[in-house]
Amino acid sequence: MLPLSTSVFTTCFAQLGASLTCGGAEPISISSQDDLDFYSDCDTLISAIEFSSNLTGDITLDGVLLIGGRLSIEDTGISSFTAPDLANASDIRITNNANLNKLNFTNLHSVYGDLSVSDNEKLEQLHFQGLLVISQDVNLTGAFTDISFGDRLQGIDGDLTASSTKNLDCGPLDTLNDDGIIQGSFSCIANSDSSSSSPSPTPTSESNPAYPTIQSDNSSSNHNIAWIIGIGVGFGVPLFAALIIGALWLMRRRQRKRAAVASEKGTHRTPESDETHSNGINSQAPLEVEDTDRYAHEMGVDTGVSELPPNKSALAAELDSRGGISELPAQEVERAKSP
Repeated sequence: MLPLSTSVFTTCFAQLGASLTCGGAEPISISSQDDLDFYSDCDTLISAIEFSSNLTGDITLDGVLLIGGRLSIEDTGISSFTAPDLANASDIRITNNANLNKLNFTNLHSVYGDLSVSDNEKLEQLHFQGLLVISQDVNLTGAFTDISFGDRLQGIDGDLTASSTKNLDCGPLDTLNDDGIIQGSFSCIANSDSSSSSPSPTPTSESNPAYPTIQSDNSSSNHNIAWIIGIGVGFGVPLFAALIIGALWLMRRRQRKRAAVASEKGTHRTPESDETHSNGINSQAPLEVEDTDRYAHEMGVDTGVSELPPNKSALAAELDSRGGISELPAQEVERAKSP
């Protein structure tokens, strides 16, 4: 058995078939390649793995298929890291390794947390050709000239941020965003000679067709004008309807008043009309006639008052069609009185 640093606490669980789970509650600290080789027979490491800052050279993690904790490679002197068998990892953080120029995750399929590779100034190419899914955010910053994920990637459930101080081609990452692979926000920024940045697709709200759009150089002015128009429409329509209803009510009232006046004129006579149609005789009561059902006209009921001037000829009769006033000679009245 290889001697291990006292900082490494290891527990190997019972082997079930061909599977062996190793690790414990405490993180595993890796100070040399020998420390990693000790776990080459373990399919699963349930602990987090932390690389010591004094680690240098080329480091390889063989045999391990799954890391249940975080794989953390930070502030080391290593020049390369290879994990040819690793298929699943919880979190991967590779940050600020001044000499790191190569990463190899050939069979990595799933990252259940964050994937962060940042500030490794000599690392220019980054390839994750076998990745299927990343459950949280992806942060890639450095001096990259090439970043690729391959055609198998099905989804990034968080944000993707890529930034490079060199001429990075953002085209492949733009394609991931356009295809809806990135569920969160997306940003890719290269140096001043080549840059690309775009947000991830989000639902857009349609403009309200109820209000017209007014073009202006000032967007805030557009907003204020549209707001004022909206208020005008909101108050103007009810006010216009109220005016129409009021006008109809007044017209109806005037019609009823005119009808009432016309009815009163048909049933009541004024002194002026009596004088006009009686040739100077002012008589306001209708002439009483006996046995009017047989011989006389009905007077003073529907057509007003009838007056009989004594000076008219026997057969003369004047009929006023407007006022409904009839004048009969005295002979006709006497004839009507006789049985």
